[in-house]
Amino acid sequence: MVRLEAIYEIDLGEGRLHINRPKADDLIFQIRVDAFDVKLIVDKDESRGYAHVRGEEYWPTSKVKIIVGRDEDTDPPRPSFVNGHMDLTGLHPYYDSRKNAYQGAALEAADRLIKFFKYKLHNPNLPKLGRRDFRNPAWSVEGGMPFSPTLIFDSPLYMPDQGFGIKHLSSQSMSDLEDALQNPIQPSLSEELMSDAQSALLNDNLRQATLEMAIACEVAVKQAFFAKATPAGAAYEYLEEKRSVRVPVVDLIDSIAKSAFGASFREDENSHYKHIDLLYRCRNKVAHRGELMYKDDSGTVCTVNKDTLAIWWGSVLNLLEWLRAKTPS
Repeated sequence: MVRLEAIYEIDLGEGRLHINRPKADDLIFQIRVDAFDVKLIVDKDESRGYAHVRGEEYWPTSKVKIIVGRDEDTDPPRPSFVNGHMDLTGLHPYYDSRKNAYQGAALEAADRLIKFFKYKLHNPNLPKLGRRDFRNPAWSVEGGMPFSPTLIFDSPLYMPDQGFGIKHLSSQSMSDLEDALQNPIQPSLSEELMSDAQSALLNDNLRQATLEMAIACEVAVKQAFFAKATPAGAAYEYLEEKRSVRVPVVDLIDSIAKSAFGASFREDENSHYKHIDLLYRCRNKVAHRGELMYKDDSGTVCTVNKDTLAIWWGSVLNLLEWLRAKTPS
C-alpha cells in the first residue's frame, strides 16, 4: 500500500479571493471528499498587492493549491532509463487509470471553496471551474518529490470541434474579418445574450445558460414583431407595462407569425419549434424553482443536461436566422 497524492495549482484568472488575515498566516483547510483526503491551500499572490488599514492586513489572491490523496493498494511502476535519460512512458497506465477520480475530488473541493467566497462573501468574477482546469497534476508518492508526466498521458491538446457554434478563422472568413476591422460590428442584444449563454454552457453554468437562451429568443422575437419605432411597438410596450398583454414566444412564432409574415416557425421548422417550446418549459422551472427540468406532453418529468442544451442551442440559432429572413433590416 502506498500513499498517492495529486497536486493541482489553480489560477482563478480575473477572479480574486479577498482576504482579511495576516499574510504570514497559512490558510490551509483539510476536508474529506468521498474516499479522498483533500487539502486546500489559499496561496499568497504577491502580484496582487495588499493593504494595511487600522492595523489589519487585506490582500487578494487568485491562486489556490489543492492536494488530493488516498492510499493505493498498488505501488506505481518505477521509471526506466533509456540512454541515460528517464523514461516515464511505463507510468502512463497507472496514473491514467486514477486521474479522473482524483480530478473529481479536487473539482468538488474547489467548487465548495469558490461557492463560499462567491455567495457568502460576495467576491465577484469567480469562475465555475471544470475538469479542464484540473488537467495534468503533479503526482507525489509517500511525500516524495512531485513529478508531472504531463506530456506523456494528458497533454492539453487543442480540440477543434468544441460544439456550440464555435467557428475558426479560416481563409474563407479572412475577408469578413478585414471588413469587421474597417466597419465595427454592432451586435444585437439577442446576439450578446447568446454569446453569454454560450460561455455559460461551456463553463457548465447550465441554469444561467437556459435563462439567457430563453431571454435571447424573447428579445429577438419581440423586436421582430414590435420594433420600438413603429406604432405597434409603442402600443405593445404600453400594454406590457400595464400588464394588459402577455403573449408567449411559442405563440408569437406560430399562429401570430403566420398572420404577420405568412409563415409559421412551427410549420417551417417543426422539430426546432418543439425544442424552443421545451426550452421555455425548462426556463419556467429554472426561474420559479431553480430546477433544470421540464414536463413533456405526457406529464413525464425530464431532466436537462448539457447535451439537451446543446440541441436547444442549435434550435435557438435556427429561430434567430428564421426571424432575420422574415424581417430583413
